[in-house]
Amino acid sequence: MRLPPLVQTLARPLPLGPVEIMANAALRQVLQRHARLFDRLGAHSAKTFAFVPDDLPFAFVVNPTQRRIAVRRPKRLLRADVRIGGPIATLLALAEGRLDGDAEFFARGLTVDGDMEAALALRNAMDDCRI
Repeated sequence: MRLPPLVQTLARPLPLGPVEIMANAALRQVLQRHARLFDRLGAHSAKTFAFVPDDLPFAFVVNPTQRRIAVRRPKRLLRADVRIGGPIATLLALAEGRLDGDAEFFARGLTVDGDMEAALALRNAMDDCRI
C-alpha cells in the first residue's frame, strides 16, 4: 500500500532534522526491547543499511556500529552496503514483523540491492529477535 499523493506532497518540504530525531527515537525503543539485534549481524555489523521508501522523500540509513539512523534525501544518498526499497507501509510492516520479507521480495513489493549476504544477516537477526 502506497501513501496517498497528498501525503507524499506534504512530506516533501519537511526538514530532515526532525525526521531524523523521530527515527532515532524509534530505533532506541526497538533496541531497548531487542538489545542484541545488531550484535546478531556478526561480521555484517559494520555494514550500512539504507531503507528507501518509494513514496516518501526520505532515505533512512541505519549504521549498526553507531546504533543510529541518518536521514537523507534519496537523490543525495551517497552509499550504503544494502539498499531496501518499497512503500513505507511495507517497510514498516517488515520492521514490525507483520510481513514476510521473502514473500514481498518475490511479489516485487520490495527491492533489495547491494550486499545480499548482509541483507540476509539483517533478516535473520530480526527473526532471531522475534521482531
